[in-house]
Amino acid sequence: MIKTHILTCPICDKTLRREGGFYEIKKTCSNKHHVFVMNFNDWDTLLSVSLMAKALRGNKFIWDFQQKTLRVERIDGKSSHELPWFEPDFYLYEKLIQKLNVYVTFS
Repeated sequence: MIKTHILTCPICDKTLRREGGFYEIKKTCSNKHHVFVMNFNDWDTLLSVSLMAKALRGNKFIWDFQQKTLRVERIDGKSSHELPWFEPDFYLYEKLIQKLNVYVTFS
C-alpha cells in the first residue's frame, strides 16, 4: 500500500516537490534516473501514480488507484495498452522494474 503522507521519494529518498491547486495535488520526484509522480484529490486520496525510468526502456507506467488499472505508454506516444493490475511496491524498486519489464515483454 502506498502511503499518502510520504514526504520523500520511495525510490531515491529525495524530498518530493508538492504542486497543485484546489482539486488536485501532485507530489513529484524527477532526476536523471526516474520521474515519479503521485496525484491526490483534495481529500488526500491517492488517485494515480506514474513512473518513468531509464531502466523501463522508453515506457511510462500509470497506476490508477480508483479504477484499479495499470497502463503502459510509450514515451514517444506510439502505443499504449493496459496490463494486469497489481499494487506496486516502490520501496523494492529493482524487483518492481524487473516485473514491469517482464509484463511489457510478454504483453
